[in-house]
Amino acid sequence: MMNKKIKASVENSDEKTNETSSSNAKEKIKRSFLGKIWYVFKCSTFSTLALVISLLIIMSLLLFTNTGNQVIISAAMKLESRLTIRLEEGSFFFSPSYSFIKWEDEKSIKIDLENVHYEVDWYALPVSLQLKTLVATKNVIVIYDNALEDKTEQAEVTDPFVLNIPLSVTAQNISLQNIYLELENTVTVELENLDIVAQGNNSDVNLTSTAKKLTVTLLQSGPQHSSKKETKKATDFPAILKKESL
Repeated sequence: MMNKKIKASVENSDEKTNETSSSNAKEKIKRSFLGKIWYVFKCSTFSTLALVISLLIIMSLLLFTNTGNQVIISAAMKLESRLTIRLEEGSFFFSPSYSFIKWEDEKSIKIDLENVHYEVDWYALPVSLQLKTLVATKNVIVIYDNALEDKTEQAEVTDPFVLNIPLSVTAQNISLQNIYLELENTVTVELENLDIVAQGNNSDVNLTSTAKKLTVTLLQSGPQHSSKKETKKATDFPAILKKESL
Protein backbone atom coordinates (compact mmCIF):
# COMPACT_ATOMS: atom_id res chain seq x y z
CA MET A 1 0.00 0.00 0.00
CA MET A 2 2.83 2.27 0.92
CA ASN A 3 4.55 1.54 -2.38
CA LYS A 4 1.42 2.47 -4.31
CA LYS A 5 1.23 5.83 -2.50
CA ILE A 6 4.90 6.52 -3.18
CA LYS A 7 4.43 5.56 -6.85
CA ALA A 8 1.36 7.83 -7.21
CA SER A 9 3.24 10.68 -5.56
CA VAL A 10 6.15 10.24 -7.94
CA GLU A 11 3.82 10.18 -10.93
CA ASN A 12 2.10 13.37 -9.76
CA SER A 13 5.48 15.00 -9.27
CA ASP A 14 6.56 13.97 -12.78
CA GLU A 15 3.34 15.36 -14.24
CA LYS A 16 3.85 18.69 -12.47
CA THR A 17 7.47 18.77 -13.64
CA ASN A 18 6.40 18.10 -17.23
CA GLU A 19 3.73 20.79 -17.01
CA THR A 20 6.25 23.26 -15.60
CA SER A 21 8.78 22.38 -18.30
CA SER A 22 6.14 22.76 -21.01
CA SER A 23 5.05 26.11 -19.58
CA ASN A 24 8.65 27.31 -19.42
CA ALA A 25 9.24 26.20 -23.01
CA LYS A 26 6.14 28.08 -24.20
CA GLU A 27 7.23 31.17 -22.27
CA LYS A 28 10.69 30.98 -23.84
CA ILE A 29 9.19 30.66 -27.32
CA LYS A 30 6.89 33.61 -26.64
CA ARG A 31 9.75 35.73 -25.35
CA SER A 32 11.92 34.71 -28.28
CA PHE A 33 9.17 35.69 -30.77
CA LEU A 34 8.56 39.04 -29.08
CA GLY A 35 12.29 39.62 -28.93
CA LYS A 36 12.60 39.05 -32.67
CA ILE A 37 9.73 41.48 -33.36
CA TRP A 38 11.33 44.11 -31.10
CA TYR A 39 14.70 43.59 -32.80
CA VAL A 40 13.18 44.01 -36.26
CA PHE A 41 11.31 47.14 -35.08
CA LYS A 42 14.50 48.66 -33.63
CA CYS A 43 16.46 47.91 -36.80
CA SER A 44 13.78 49.33 -39.10
CA THR A 45 13.42 52.46 -36.94
CA PHE A 46 17.16 52.99 -36.87
CA SER A 47 17.41 52.47 -40.64
CA THR A 48 14.58 54.94 -41.30
CA LEU A 49 16.13 57.58 -39.05
CA ALA A 50 19.54 57.06 -40.64
CA LEU A 51 18.00 57.41 -44.13
CA VAL A 52 16.12 60.61 -43.21
CA ILE A 53 19.19 62.16 -41.59
CA SER A 54 21.34 61.22 -44.59
CA LEU A 55 18.82 62.77 -47.00
CA LEU A 56 18.67 65.96 -44.92
CA ILE A 57 22.46 66.21 -44.89
CA ILE A 58 22.66 65.63 -48.66
CA MET A 59 19.92 68.19 -49.34
CA SER A 60 21.62 70.72 -47.07
CA LEU A 61 24.95 70.22 -48.82
CA LEU A 62 23.33 70.57 -52.24
CA LEU A 63 21.23 73.67 -51.42
CA PHE A 64 23.36 75.59 -48.95
CA THR A 65 26.95 75.12 -50.16
CA ASN A 66 28.71 76.45 -53.22
CA THR A 67 29.92 72.99 -54.21
CA GLY A 68 26.42 71.53 -53.93
CA ASN A 69 24.99 74.40 -55.99
CA GLN A 70 27.57 73.75 -58.68
CA VAL A 71 26.35 70.15 -58.89
CA ILE A 72 22.73 71.31 -59.24
CA ILE A 73 23.66 73.92 -61.88
CA SER A 74 25.67 71.38 -63.88
CA ALA A 75 22.76 68.92 -63.84
CA ALA A 76 20.29 71.67 -64.80
CA MET A 77 22.41 72.78 -67.77
CA LYS A 78 22.69 69.19 -68.99
CA LEU A 79 18.92 68.75 -68.79
CA GLU A 80 18.19 72.17 -70.34
CA SER A 81 20.62 73.20 -73.09
CA ARG A 82 19.13 76.72 -73.35
CA LEU A 83 20.24 77.55 -69.80
CA THR A 84 23.74 78.73 -68.87
CA ILE A 85 24.74 79.80 -65.34
CA ARG A 86 28.07 80.46 -63.66
CA LEU A 87 27.99 80.81 -59.86
CA GLU A 88 31.21 82.35 -58.56
CA GLU A 89 30.57 82.73 -54.83
CA GLY A 90 27.99 81.96 -52.16
CA SER A 91 24.98 79.70 -52.57
CA PHE A 92 21.45 80.05 -53.90
CA PHE A 93 20.08 81.26 -50.56
CA PHE A 94 23.07 83.07 -49.03
CA SER A 95 24.60 86.03 -50.89
CA PRO A 96 25.25 84.39 -54.27
CA SER A 97 27.36 86.08 -56.93
CA TYR A 98 26.79 84.99 -60.55
CA SER A 99 29.14 85.87 -63.40
CA PHE A 100 26.24 85.42 -65.80
CA ILE A 101 22.80 83.90 -66.17
CA LYS A 102 21.69 83.18 -69.72
CA TRP A 103 18.63 81.70 -71.37
CA GLU A 104 18.38 81.59 -75.15
CA ASP A 105 15.59 80.09 -77.18
CA GLU A 106 15.92 81.06 -80.83
CA LYS A 107 12.16 80.71 -81.29
CA SER A 108 11.05 82.92 -78.44
CA ILE A 109 13.38 84.87 -76.14
CA LYS A 110 16.95 85.62 -75.20
CA ILE A 111 17.93 86.69 -71.67
CA ASP A 112 21.49 87.67 -70.79
CA LEU A 113 22.29 88.89 -67.27
CA GLU A 114 25.80 89.57 -65.97
CA ASN A 115 27.32 90.15 -62.52
CA VAL A 116 24.15 89.29 -60.66
CA HIS A 117 24.10 89.50 -56.88
CA TYR A 118 21.25 89.38 -54.39
CA GLU A 119 20.81 89.15 -50.65
CA VAL A 120 17.70 88.05 -48.75
CA ASP A 121 16.93 88.64 -45.07
CA TRP A 122 15.72 85.16 -44.10
CA TYR A 123 15.35 86.15 -40.45
CA ALA A 124 12.25 88.19 -41.35
CA LEU A 125 10.33 85.01 -42.23
CA PRO A 126 7.57 83.98 -41.78
CA VAL A 127 6.23 87.50 -41.16
CA SER A 128 7.69 88.97 -44.36
CA LEU A 129 10.05 88.26 -47.21
CA GLN A 130 12.69 90.96 -47.51
CA LEU A 131 15.01 91.33 -50.49
CA LYS A 132 17.83 93.52 -49.21
CA THR A 133 19.54 94.04 -52.53
CA LEU A 134 19.47 92.85 -56.14
CA VAL A 135 22.14 94.10 -58.52
CA ALA A 136 22.87 93.22 -62.15
CA THR A 137 25.36 95.21 -64.24
CA LYS A 138 24.08 94.00 -67.63
CA ASN A 139 20.51 93.12 -68.55
CA VAL A 140 19.70 92.12 -72.12
CA ILE A 141 16.29 90.81 -73.13
CA VAL A 142 15.41 90.13 -76.78
CA ILE A 143 11.95 88.88 -77.74
CA TYR A 144 11.91 87.33 -81.19
CA ASP A 145 9.20 87.71 -83.82
CA ASN A 146 8.16 84.07 -83.52
CA ALA A 147 7.22 84.50 -79.86
CA LEU A 148 5.09 87.56 -80.64
CA GLU A 149 3.33 85.81 -83.54
CA ASP A 150 2.55 82.73 -81.46
CA LYS A 151 1.10 84.83 -78.64
CA THR A 152 -1.02 86.83 -81.09
CA GLU A 153 -2.46 83.68 -82.64
CA GLN A 154 -3.20 82.09 -79.26
CA ALA A 155 -4.55 85.22 -77.61
CA GLU A 156 -7.93 84.72 -75.99
CA VAL A 157 -10.11 86.83 -73.73
CA THR A 158 -9.57 85.63 -70.20
CA ASP A 159 -10.49 86.81 -66.75
CA PRO A 160 -8.05 89.33 -65.28
CA PHE A 161 -5.32 87.85 -63.12
CA VAL A 162 -5.40 88.93 -59.48
CA LEU A 163 -2.25 88.38 -57.44
CA ASN A 164 -2.67 87.93 -53.69
CA ILE A 165 0.62 87.77 -51.81
CA PRO A 166 0.21 85.71 -48.61
CA LEU A 167 2.86 87.68 -46.74
CA SER A 168 4.47 91.10 -46.85
CA VAL A 169 7.19 91.38 -49.51
CA THR A 170 9.76 94.17 -49.53
CA ALA A 171 12.51 94.93 -52.06
CA GLN A 172 14.77 97.51 -50.44
CA ASN A 173 17.17 98.06 -53.32
CA ILE A 174 16.92 96.75 -56.88
CA SER A 175 19.61 98.21 -59.13
CA LEU A 176 19.61 97.18 -62.79
CA GLN A 177 22.31 98.69 -64.99
CA ASN A 178 22.82 98.74 -68.77
CA ILE A 179 19.34 97.53 -69.66
CA TYR A 180 18.62 96.60 -73.27
CA LEU A 181 15.14 95.44 -74.24
CA GLU A 182 14.29 94.60 -77.85
CA LEU A 183 11.14 93.47 -79.57
CA GLU A 184 12.66 92.12 -82.75
CA ASN A 185 12.13 94.37 -85.77
CA THR A 186 9.82 96.61 -83.73
CA VAL A 187 11.40 98.66 -80.95
CA THR A 188 14.41 98.80 -78.64
CA VAL A 189 14.53 100.33 -75.17
CA GLU A 190 17.81 101.16 -73.44
CA LEU A 191 18.39 102.35 -69.90
CA GLU A 192 21.67 103.21 -68.25
CA ASN A 193 20.30 102.54 -64.78
CA LEU A 194 17.01 101.62 -63.14
CA ASP A 195 16.59 101.70 -59.34
CA ILE A 196 13.46 100.24 -57.77
CA VAL A 197 12.08 100.07 -54.25
CA ALA A 198 8.96 97.95 -53.88
CA GLN A 199 6.60 96.76 -51.18
CA GLY A 200 3.66 94.43 -51.55
CA ASN A 201 1.00 93.05 -49.24
CA ASN A 202 -1.96 90.97 -50.39
CA SER A 203 -3.01 92.69 -53.65
CA ASP A 204 -1.51 96.12 -52.83
CA VAL A 205 1.80 96.98 -54.51
CA ASN A 206 3.75 100.21 -53.97
CA LEU A 207 6.62 101.04 -56.32
CA THR A 208 9.21 103.81 -56.36
CA SER A 209 11.52 103.87 -59.36
CA THR A 210 14.29 106.04 -60.76
CA ALA A 211 15.34 105.67 -64.40
CA LYS A 212 18.44 107.25 -65.92
CA LYS A 213 19.21 107.89 -69.61
CA LEU A 214 16.27 106.30 -71.38
CA THR A 215 16.63 105.66 -75.12
CA VAL A 216 13.77 104.37 -77.28
CA THR A 217 14.37 103.41 -80.92
CA LEU A 218 11.60 102.41 -83.32
CA LEU A 219 12.49 99.83 -85.96
CA GLN A 220 10.83 99.47 -89.40
CA SER A 221 8.12 102.01 -88.57
CA GLY A 222 8.99 104.87 -90.89
CA PRO A 223 12.27 106.66 -90.32
CA GLN A 224 14.12 105.48 -87.27
CA HIS A 225 14.39 107.94 -84.46
CA SER A 226 15.43 107.82 -80.87
CA SER A 227 14.86 109.94 -77.84
CA LYS A 228 17.21 110.29 -74.91
CA LYS A 229 16.24 111.70 -71.61
CA GLU A 230 16.87 111.31 -67.93
CA THR A 231 13.81 110.63 -65.85
CA LYS A 232 13.18 110.41 -62.17
CA LYS A 233 9.80 109.05 -61.26
CA ALA A 234 8.12 108.03 -58.05
CA THR A 235 4.83 106.22 -58.29
CA ASP A 236 2.46 104.79 -55.73
CA PHE A 237 -0.16 102.30 -56.89
CA PRO A 238 -2.47 101.26 -54.04
CA ALA A 239 -4.55 98.17 -54.73
CA ILE A 240 -3.18 98.03 -58.25
CA LEU A 241 -4.32 94.46 -58.82
CA LYS A 242 -7.74 94.45 -57.20
CA LYS A 243 -10.73 93.32 -59.26
CA GLU A 244 -12.56 96.58 -58.64
CA SER A 245 -9.80 98.56 -60.39
CA LEU A 246 -9.64 96.28 -63.44
